Amino acid sequence: DHDGALEEYRVLQKRVEAGEGLFWSAELYYHLAVLTGNRLDISQEDNRKTVLDLVDKGLSYNEQDTDLLSYKAWVLKKGGLREEAIAMYRTLEAKNPNSVLALRGIAELYYENLRKHAPEALTYYEKLLAVQKTADLYFYAATCKRNMGDLEGARRYYLKEIEMDPEDIDGYN
Repeated sequence: DHDGALEEYRVLQKRVEAGEGLFWSAELYYHLAVLTGNRLDISQEDNRKTVLDLVDKGLSYNEQDTDLLSYKAWVLKKGGLREEAIAMYRTLEAKNPNSVLALRGIAELYYENLRKHAPEALTYYEKLLAVQKTADLYFYAATCKRNMGDLEGARRYYLKEIEMDPEDIDGYN
C-alpha cells in the first residue's frame, strides 16, 4: 500500500526532525523521496524541488549514500537538467568506477546528442563493455562510432551486436 508506506515514513521523518537520531535516516529519506516522486510529475520544477529537497536531506545524514545519489541523478535527468545529472552520475562513478548505473546514466545522457557528444558517449559505452558485454551496449557503441565517421569500427561493433542477438534487426540496419 503506497499511501500507507508513505504515511509510515512521514511518521518516522517527524521523529528524525524532532532530533531522534535514527541510524538509517538517509535510507528513510531515500524511501520518502522515491515514494513522493512516484506521486508527482517530476518534470515540473516545484515537484522536482520537493523530491530533491528530500534527497538532499537524506544526503545530509550520509553524503555517500549511493541510493540517494543515484536517485538524485535520475530525478535531474528526468527533469531535463542534463549537466547536473552528469555531474551526479560522475560522483557515483568516482565512488565506483565500474558502477553500471553511473556509467549507463552518463552514456545515455551523452547519447541523446550524438552530433555533439558521440566521443563522450562512446567512451562510456566502452567502459560499460569492459564491465559487461551485452548486445545493446555494442549497438550503442557502434552507433557512436558511425556518428563519428568510424564506419569500420561501427561495423565491428554491429557485428558483435548481431552475434550476441541475431534476432535484433537494429544491428542489421
